[in-house]
Amino acid sequence: MKIKYFSLTGGILKFVPSGSEYEENKYFSGDSPDLGASAAMAIDGSIYILYKSGDIEKYTKAKKETFSVSGLEKPLSSPTKIFTNEDVDNIYILDDGNGRIVILDKTGKFVKAYSAGVIKGAKDIDVDEKNKKIFILSSGKVYQIDLK
Repeated sequence: MKIKYFSLTGGILKFVPSGSEYEENKYFSGDSPDLGASAAMAIDGSIYILYKSGDIEKYTKAKKETFSVSGLEKPLSSPTKIFTNEDVDNIYILDDGNGRIVILDKTGKFVKAYSAGVIKGAKDIDVDEKNKKIFILSSGKVYQIDLK
């Protein structure tokens, strides 16, 4: 069984296996981050919280790590989604305000950006790094970008 996380206004709750069930266990032992201005969350062992301001916070084992985005020519504007997991090397951000997908390495360093008209207003993204593809859900259709 895998550990499951849920984000709530009061913080992040962790559900851990207990026999054939899951039981609730608070992720943070002390103060948890204010998720009121958050836009999205992604987990790869660490938890990344994307805020509407474009800030990203990273927590590992319930401890906040130093994390900052570097190398962007234009700052994130109204980001709506963040994607990463244990199977990918990077972090992908749907930057709605700039109509682009920004790729960062897991230290926050800019890697690449992809811009397209269908990105602005997109609802979701998924990434298959192994097959070098980004999938975008926009206007009721799925679009594909080939990673280069």
